[in-house]
Amino acid sequence: MRWIALAAMLLTTGCAQIALHQPPLIKSGQIFEAALPYAGKRVPLPPGKWRALDETRYENNLGQSIGFLFLIQTDEARRLVTGVIAINSDIGTVAQSGNGYSLLAQCSRKDIHVTRVAENFLYGEQDCWFVNHVIVASTSTTADVFQKSLLDMRALGYQTPTTAIQAGFRRASRYSFLTVFYYFSPEAEGFPADQSAWLTSGWHRDHIERHPDRKAYVDKLIAWSDAWAPSFRKGFSNH
Repeated sequence: MRWIALAAMLLTTGCAQIALHQPPLIKSGQIFEAALPYAGKRVPLPPGKWRALDETRYENNLGQSIGFLFLIQTDEARRLVTGVIAINSDIGTVAQSGNGYSLLAQCSRKDIHVTRVAENFLYGEQDCWFVNHVIVASTSTTADVFQKSLLDMRALGYQTPTTAIQAGFRRASRYSFLTVFYYFSPEAEGFPADQSAWLTSGWHRDHIERHPDRKAYVDKLIAWSDAWAPSFRKGFSNH
């Protein structure tokens, strides 16, 4: 899997996408700590400073304005990207239809480290979270918005990891949704770069038992995700 299953994320907002040129809610370069207010919601942030990259806005086939935003965290001394947060949410600039949203595919996967589901109803309440390993790459098949964000990071002189551990969270109602992917870099913690494909990676759930240090790292993030879920749920409830 690529760093972000962006195509799957966009499908959860209502099929056809039309790029919009609207003033961003968040300006590139803004720094946030603890939480990010976004579209009437409050996205909790892990410790440290997070820098916003360019926000992308599009309209779905329901006439809703949808926002997509990346935040990055860096180690300035080593010029490394140590964390990335990808946020996808309705902006709420038009009256909400009440038709709900499609399901996020990751919430029903069985081939990743863990999937937790509190609720997951098509076009209804959705509340789930999951942990997966993802391959960081920028290719011609990578969705444009993600490719641009990768290039932005590299243009700033930072190295991006070859593999990241992703903790994803999804909340949706009939009227609104919020999907956030938190990415953590094992390489920033001293793990060697892994150039393997997703299925053969030592970070894959089927192989990680052979690597106790990697398993401990992933288990720690699973525990973090379980503890993080209530804060994420509360942030969505603010809308």
